[in-house]
Amino acid sequence: MNTRKALINSPRLRAKKRKRFFVFVIIFFLIVLMLIGGFFYLLQVDFFKIQGVSVRGVKVINENDIRVEAEKMLAETYFGISRNNILIYPKSRIKEKILEVFSVAKSTFLEIEDKQLVITITEKKPEALWCQEECFFV
Repeated sequence: MNTRKALINSPRLRAKKRKRFFVFVIIFFLIVLMLIGGFFYLLQVDFFKIQGVSVRGVKVINENDIRVEAEKMLAETYFGISRNNILIYPKSRIKEKILEVFSVAKSTFLEIEDKQLVITITEKKPEALWCQEECFFV
């Protein structure tokens, strides 16, 4: 019985177990790094890039102004990763910004069609139009 216990606690066996553990840890971290690197690579591939922005449903608001606002937000980076990506584009921030900047917009709907960000806007229906230098819905 003592010889078995001595074998289990032998310095050679402990060194072998320690070496096996360190090899396992190194392999584990290499696999994690490869997965993270693969994810970052996928975010940079042209296949997932948004190619353009189109706007639908506007009558009063200038389409180009909305497109410029959306493209500005898509041009931002997050930890060096472009937000101009189908997987991580800032959908809710674009909606909020459009509703904040363009008070005529009632609601927005964003979708991706053929690598294009399509922004569909529902405008408020005017009860009256107030014009001085600029025109506003009342």
